[in-house]
Amino acid sequence: MNEQQPHYRLFSQFQQPDESEVGVWRFILEAVDGSTRFEASDRETNVTGDRLALLSVIRGLESLDQPSRVSLRTTSRYVARGFRFGLPAWRENNWCWESFGAMRLVDNDDLWRKVDRILKYHRVRCRGWQPIRNLRIEARSDAFRSRAVSATTSSDQRANRLKTMAHWAGIFQPHRPRVACA
Repeated sequence: MNEQQPHYRLFSQFQQPDESEVGVWRFILEAVDGSTRFEASDRETNVTGDRLALLSVIRGLESLDQPSRVSLRTTSRYVARGFRFGLPAWRENNWCWESFGAMRLVDNDDLWRKVDRILKYHRVRCRGWQPIRNLRIEARSDAFRSRAVSATTSSDQRANRLKTMAHWAGIFQPHRPRVACA
């Protein structure tokens, strides 16, 4: 994959299922140059938070119409760790992992296999974000916008990110993993 591929930022978020067993996933996909922006969300019943997090990432990546470079930001440690540690090992072990001496199928293996197929077309780098509090997905916050923009970006990049993040939900603090996801 060459450097001329379009580059996108994918912001992925989910809200745990509530007492009615309804959870929400959401993503925002935007071109780094600011030319394109797309967001989507949906409600799912009878699913876990980990499954919602994966659905958010998959739906975002599936919405791309050509092979692309993607910078993924997710609130899910499960997804970030799966990208970083799990995928290569799970693929090698036929989507199984060892648990207390016995091999068992990876949780949400159907979705992880889908992610693996998608990664044949897109080059994805993943960074996790830690939510500060358990907030409703519709909440908006200036604190999120100010924390989410890194001090190392130029003022133009910072302004573009602030504009994008003005539409993003929740309050987050940057989480810096030791190694970027593959």
